[in-house]
Formats: sequence, structure tokens, C-alpha cells
Amino acid sequence: MKSNLLLIILVFSVASVFAQPDVYSITKMFSFYDVTNDYDTEQLLKEKDKLKENQVEKRVKIRYHKAKPIRTIEYFDKDGKVTKREFINLKKETSESVYEYDQEDRLKTVVYINSKGKEGRINYQYNAEGKLTEKSRVNIKGEYFGTTYQYNTEGKLTEHCIYQKTKEVPIKKLVYTYYPNGDKKTTVYYKKGKLKYSWKYDCKPEGELVGVKNKDQVTICVSEEFDELGNRVVWDRRFDEDGKLKKIKTVYNADSLVLNRQIYTENGTKIVYDEVFSYDEEGVLLGAETTSYDKKGNAYLSGRKVNTEEDGYVQERFDSKGKLTSYYSYKVNNEGLVQKMQRHSGRYRYTYLYNYDDGLKTSEVRIYRNSTYVDEIFYSFYE
Repeated sequence: MKSNLLLIILVFSVASVFAQPDVYSITKMFSFYDVTNDYDTEQLLKEKDKLKENQVEKRVKIRYHKAKPIRTIEYFDKDGKVTKREFINLKKETSESVYEYDQEDRLKTVVYINSKGKEGRINYQYNAEGKLTEKSRVNIKGEYFGTTYQYNTEGKLTEHCIYQKTKEVPIKKLVYTYYPNGDKKTTVYYKKGKLKYSWKYDCKPEGELVGVKNKDQVTICVSEEFDELGNRVVWDRRFDEDGKLKKIKTVYNADSLVLNRQIYTENGTKIVYDEVFSYDEEGVLLGAETTSYDKKGNAYLSGRKVNTEEDGYVQERFDSKGKLTSYYSYKVNNEGLVQKMQRHSGRYRYTYLYNYDDGLKTSEVRIYRNSTYVDEIFYSFYE
């Protein structure tokens, strides 16, 4: 027996008459700014456990390109946290980064000094609950780049700001409000201090929205129900400014694994996309197949995902004529570490190969269409 659990109407008021992005694309754009030019730092923190387990004191990476070496030297404490990185370029000029942590072992400061002695700095600030409140970078020119976060008493994000070159006015800002039960009430997007878009989450019957024209407004309705097999079904209904409806249906099993995803257009009557997933008894993805439909309603295989112990994970995309348009694959070892990664899409092609010893990467080969890079990695250990 089906039972409706949730009905959310998302009203998207647009300040501009031009293209209307949805709330998902806007928030995804903000998440990109969460990493402010410190990708290497994030990667080093992810490696912390392996570095601690092996008591690595120093790591030297030598990258060869056209037989010319570039060196990176990294130093770690006994807890596996990076404390210093040195980069020596082809001209043998040295730049370095020094890392500091707070009493909770959270990254606090990264000081960057270039080969000419000029300094830049990345700072991290946290509130009493341990949530990040500011992540900022001041470059060697003294320009500020960063992201700030504010939360309510329940710990929910209420404001997310992105700054560039100055902290006077954020170049982008999202403001959130919530209902007393904690559900999101509104999302407002500002760009350079001016209101750009606003969304209001509210409830309204679907029948009142089909065919209703609302210039500069997009409405999204999300509802949940259970099918006769007990699977959770989520409907994402999106109405454009002319009231035309597109539906996205996603089915989850009791373990919240996606079983099926479908997209319907023409007021929700025409299916254009149908993806079916399969898993083993432990919930590991075995594969998925995607069927798409052309303008005449003809079905064709447009995507395939396969995950096997022998070949690893493979994802393929096809056009309506059956031609392979993109290919992506990766294979991991017994420790779950990636051994091989490949991507082919049009003229963009690469292959990455990795080798490890006791979980520590010892070499990496990156093969591109017109170039190849080889990394050799050496370790020194605490006694």
C-alpha cells in the first residue's frame, strides 16, 4: 500500500529574465569554493592513517617529464600529519609550505613561501562545536580569498559566503532559513551584494501547477512514497515558467541503495531516461544499464556500468547509433587502493598507473595523449 510521506514545493523566483539555474547547481557551485587552492592539503590529510601506521618521517617524490626531474619533499609528524612541504622546480628554485594544527589536531594554518621569499597564508577557524567557520587564503599580494560559514543553534548552516580579493562584500552568498521542525524554509542567493535568485519551500497540490505560466519562476516539488514492494520512491517534479512538467523518479531499497532512476518529459507522460542498478548480497554495485529514448520514442542503450573483481569498475556511454562516446574505468587492489584509472572522451584521454608497498604509493605513471609523467616516491621512517 502506498503512503505519501512528504510533499515539498520549491518556488524559484528569478531576478533575471535569462537562463534559470536550479538550486542544486547553485549549491554545487558553492561546494567547489570549499577547497580554496589547497587540494594537496586535503589529499595529505586523507593519507594520514597510512602515514601514521608506517611511521613515515619524510617522503620524496621525483617527477620526470622529458627526462627533467621536479622534486617535492614532504615531512610528517608521528601522527601522520604533514608539517612541511618543499617544492624544487626545474630551475632548482625552492618554495615551501609549513602546516600548523590546533589542540584538536585540526588544520589551523598553512604558510606558503615562494622562491623569492614572499609569503602567503591559509587559515582555518572553527566554532565551539568544531564546525568550520572560515577558510581563507591571503596570497603573496595580500589579496583575500575565502569562504565563511554561519550556523544556527541547531548546527544548521544559515549563511555561506565566498570572497575574492577583499572581505568587504562577498562575491557570492547563500542564506538559509528553516522551519521550527528543522526542514529548510528558504534559500536566497546573492551575487556581489545583489539578490540574484530566491527559493521558497512550501506545499501545494501538483494539479494547481501544471500549465500555469509564471515568468521568471521555476517550481520544484519533491514527494516520497512507498511502492507495493516496500521500496522508497522519490518523485522530483520540476515546472518551468510555462508550467510544463518534467518528472524524475528514483527508487531506493530498504538499504537506501538506488534501484531505478527514470526521467519523464511532456508533463510527465513521456519517458526519456531509464537506469536500472544491480547489487550483490552485501550491497556492492554489480552494474547498471541506462536506456534512453530519442524524439520518436525509440529506445537505445545509452550507458553501462560494470563492477567486477577481475576488471574493476567500468563505465561506458553510447550514442543512439551504438557508438561508444566515453569510457571510464578504475581498478583497486586488495587494500582498496587504486591501481589503474582510465578515461577516454573525445580527444581527452589519459591512463594512470599506481604501485604500492605496505599501502604506501611508490610510483605513479600518468599517460596523456601527447605527454607522459613518471613519479618515483621514496620514504624515510622514524626509528
